[in-house]
Amino acid sequence: MLWNQDFETGLPELDAQHQRVFERIQQLSALSSHADRRQIHELLEDIERLAQRHFASEERLMADVGYPEASKHTEEHRQLLREMQGYCENEVFSGRQLTLVLTNWLVSHTMMQDRRLAIFVLEQEARALGLSITELIESSEPVTEHAPRAEGGYSDRLTSIEDHFPFGVG
Repeated sequence: MLWNQDFETGLPELDAQHQRVFERIQQLSALSSHADRRQIHELLEDIERLAQRHFASEERLMADVGYPEASKHTEEHRQLLREMQGYCENEVFSGRQLTLVLTNWLVSHTMMQDRRLAIFVLEQEARALGLSITELIESSEPVTEHAPRAEGGYSDRLTSIEDHFPFGVG
């Protein structure tokens, strides 16, 4: 599986972090089933460090914007870290199995939970400016450092978000 724009939330900082984690997971996938356990373990530890930094960024953002689903979202982060630590401690596991678990988790979490967060951030910003999300995107630069920038395909990202949330985004 390759990274594509369908996985993006519309928040560039988070999207870049998601992509880095995804790329490391793909490196894990590329290791053969006969790869040295130490190599797999080192790569898994790298993925875990990236995930921890990414989760900290998301959790700061949720606190900054007063995200109402923050505790549920944070618990999902903790659950994945517990699963990853279990794999690190397990002497016998399949790198392929772990790749499937991590890829599935990253894609589903990003497309559901992180997109909800992105929509909330965009709605907050738009509301502060007295605009709809669409008007925000079509107007000037967003005012928060968390929101996407217009010159980076912002309208395309909104369309992608709307495609996955047919009930609307503001």
